[in-house]
Amino acid sequence: YYLYGGLNNMMRNQEHNVFLSPTTYAFSNLGGSVFIDSRASKQRKQLEISYAASNRSYDNRLMISYGTGLLKGGWSFAVSGSRRWANEGYVKGTFYDGWSYFASAEKMFNNKHFLSLTTMGSPSQFGRGGPATKEMFGLAGTHYYNPYWGFQNGEVRNASVNKSYQPLTVLSYEWRVNSKSVFNAAVSYITGKGKLSGIDWYNAPDPRPDYYRNLPSYYEATAPDVASQIENLLSSNEAMRQINWDNLYQANYFSYDSVINANGIAGNTVVGKRARYILADRVTENKKLGLNVFYNSTLSDAVQLTAGLSHQNQQSEYYLEVKDLLGAEFFVDWNQFAERDFPTNPDAYQNDLNNPNRLLYEGDKYGYDYKAFVKTTSAWGQLQFKSTHLDGFAALQLSTTKF
Repeated sequence: YYLYGGLNNMMRNQEHNVFLSPTTYAFSNLGGSVFIDSRASKQRKQLEISYAASNRSYDNRLMISYGTGLLKGGWSFAVSGSRRWANEGYVKGTFYDGWSYFASAEKMFNNKHFLSLTTMGSPSQFGRGGPATKEMFGLAGTHYYNPYWGFQNGEVRNASVNKSYQPLTVLSYEWRVNSKSVFNAAVSYITGKGKLSGIDWYNAPDPRPDYYRNLPSYYEATAPDVASQIENLLSSNEAMRQINWDNLYQANYFSYDSVINANGIAGNTVVGKRARYILADRVTENKKLGLNVFYNSTLSDAVQLTAGLSHQNQQSEYYLEVKDLLGAEFFVDWNQFAERDFPTNPDAYQNDLNNPNRLLYEGDKYGYDYKAFVKTTSAWGQLQFKSTHLDGFAALQLSTTKF
């Protein structure tokens, strides 16, 4: 649900169940549950344009929502769009830029059959604030110190940017069997990527401004004079507490190197500006297919039956991706820590043994690349009863998970 922010008007039709309590749509659980009915016929007939100002995740929000209500011919439509943005939050170096869209169409064939198609998405990105030690908070003089940013050509640049776009599409069908029984079925599909950027480096000093070897505490016991100088420098000069983007570009600009047997080709030597620093994305790419079917029937004034079947099939791929070479011509797919720990084993530091000494360019996968598959199927049933003095329910679920 957190993937679809900015759609407040379309998410108002909710049913909340707290702790272990009978539910209409799924098997109950200890954490409770929330069910959202986003079908077009359930949205208000409206045209709403709103603007909000905030000092939290964003500064501004503009939202437009439109719902037709039930039209002649049994059609209903609802659309919404919004943008939330902030050039900088109360933590320095952070920003927010989130867009959202929603569209739903529903056809009522008669009083018994309803078919609905809904799609929504929230392409968004925001600059993150990073954790820091108490020592850095003291040197910066604020608890809002952020080690993830610095100036580049006079502009604020955050190294840790979270990007996400994973649109959801739902096709649902409702059959009102009679006045006491309802059958529902829905198929959903989610796809898209989440990316989190960060600095990666090879054979170069750690670029993080709060790296422990750059702090006064690292020198206090062995070189107190040096510790005092570093403390004065960090506390008086904000630039020393930030990422120095110019230094990263300069290191790459002067980094001419030869890669022998590049891309696993014997005798293939490539000479050029080999990146010491790059900006990389940690990528999670999801594909998720879901099926949910349930049947609800009022057996008597005191007893209600609900039964359902659900299935989810998810594939998630995790990998590193070169986002920005920071002025270099290429990067090499090596593991510098393995190279340090196993200096006599030339295979140890190859991230990809099938493609040794692989040259990397912007957009290439590297480092790690693996897929996770999860399949979950469950069948459940629930009996709910109530009388003048007693309410209760009994439920049973059988499920299997394979991953």
